[in-house]
Amino acid sequence: MQENQYIAVQKSPAVHGNIAIQGSKNSALALVAAACLNDNVVHLKNVPDLRDFRLIEKMLAKVGIHTSREAEEFLVDARLATDYVLDFDITADFRASYYFIAPLLKKFKKVTLSYPGGDDFGSRPIDQHFKGMKKLGARIEPEGSHYTVYADNLVGTEFHFEVVTSGATINLMLIATLASGKTTFTNCATDPEVVDVANFLNLMGHHIVGAGTDTITITPNQNLHIHELKYTVIPDRLIAGSLLMLPGIVGGDVTITNAIPEHLASLLFALEDMGLEITRTSTGITSRKVGSINGMRLVTGMYPLFATDLQQPLTALMLYADTPSSVQDNVYYNRFSHVEELAKMGIHLGRQNNVAFIHGHHYRDLVADADVNCRDVRAGTCLLFAALGAEGETRLHDVKHLFRGYENLVGDLSSLGINIELRQEVEV
Repeated sequence: MQENQYIAVQKSPAVHGNIAIQGSKNSALALVAAACLNDNVVHLKNVPDLRDFRLIEKMLAKVGIHTSREAEEFLVDARLATDYVLDFDITADFRASYYFIAPLLKKFKKVTLSYPGGDDFGSRPIDQHFKGMKKLGARIEPEGSHYTVYADNLVGTEFHFEVVTSGATINLMLIATLASGKTTFTNCATDPEVVDVANFLNLMGHHIVGAGTDTITITPNQNLHIHELKYTVIPDRLIAGSLLMLPGIVGGDVTITNAIPEHLASLLFALEDMGLEITRTSTGITSRKVGSINGMRLVTGMYPLFATDLQQPLTALMLYADTPSSVQDNVYYNRFSHVEELAKMGIHLGRQNNVAFIHGHHYRDLVADADVNCRDVRAGTCLLFAALGAEGETRLHDVKHLFRGYENLVGDLSSLGINIELRQEVEV
């Protein structure tokens, strides 16, 4: 349905209100896969209702794994899995499909799936996944657009990641729970999502130490006491961080609840440097505009450095700063699809390799009656936020990308007083 819709945004007044942050998509995707490793029902709370999870439900149903939503819980029951071949079209459509290697290896000692897809903003190879699986004793056979992993006898090992990668850290942590003996990973990603998955695996009965540091040790428990598990997904730090930028663009204040300030430390410092007043309490985080917005020099990196997923939304805030800014993305060099689309609104950013230059005061140049395309969820967020200060109407197309990340984007922004509307595309 979202393929036939677009979002219309008009210049918005100052925002005011509270928003409860949904569960982390990146964490929940891995936790659903981890739940498939349990030999009894798992109840996950705070799983966002997004397109990727509906794809997962369809994909898992085809191999006999039952999932359902009941009230506020996402239920997973993998006891009756019947096949090791995951749907090629579905696994090619979203990147996190590789998390489901582990549960099918546990059941069938092999799994076949497509190479992963997802947002297109640069090369994101899965060589670290393959190298780690081979070190654990798996065999991988490429077959055109898909591949098969065989794992008759996984054995604990030591593996050093050549680059810091959250996806591979989580994936290999899941697979290592199937090995005999202890596994130690070094140069690991330290993201909160890695810690969330480790906490769940420990709840299952495995012994994982060091998640959140660069060294993780997994000691599998092959004699698990099988029982129903209940677990709550952490809140989405990327959505929380994006919403906290809004007062800097249109004025006012926003309070987010169900967020963890420690997960947002680098962003909160950046927002304070740019002139926003940030208040942290036991129940939420409030962002308030109290004066002019300052430009800054931003450099992204792996957690706990500034997240690449937040550089595009923050670029929208930089457009409204009184002084110049620059954004250097050291994680994904080509994550600048928003630059070409901003030009349609009369905003011409400079770019050299992986650095974008924003001179500030762009709100004076924003043109009305612009049509722009959301090429990925964070680029779409940038365009939407930039449009909030534009005279006239901006129309965002390809909004399916936005809805891959936000559970209730239009409703949440409307509740803050933003002039936003979801409309049907007109057939030509």
